[in-house]
Amino acid sequence: MMQPRMEKYQLNASEIEQILLQSGEGVLATINSDGSPYATPVQFVYCRGRIYIHGRAAGQKLDNLRARPRVSFTAYCCDGLQRSAEGKPCGTNTCYRSVIASGTAQLLADPAAKAAALTALVAKYTPELAGVPLPEASVAKTAVIEITPEEISGKYFR
Repeated sequence: MMQPRMEKYQLNASEIEQILLQSGEGVLATINSDGSPYATPVQFVYCRGRIYIHGRAAGQKLDNLRARPRVSFTAYCCDGLQRSAEGKPCGTNTCYRSVIASGTAQLLADPAAKAAALTALVAKYTPELAGVPLPEASVAKTAVIEITPEEISGKYFR
């Protein structure tokens, strides 16, 4: 249930897409074997309605995904502080834009699909290297997570 005052701060689909395209930071939340949450800061790219994350081919987040593919993903942009004109600490607000996506994650196995996602990540984070061929061995040993969002929402405050 959303706080009533936040209902007026909802982002539309175009604004949500802009955050997913522009934000450099995200957090992937998975579920541990004991049912507790596990949130991991990640770099990501948004392409064709999917979210892609890369990383090592072993680790807790991958173990969690293999056992329970349901995930939550957050991307955000912090746009500064709105300070109280009266100098009151509790009158300061954070200006932000954020997106929360819930859905299903899978590890990509197809080398071409992995290479396409990794190429998009390179173009986003190191555009000066876009177009440089990726070594097949690197693609093979890199894990690529594909998230298919089933619910997605965004909000802001400015």
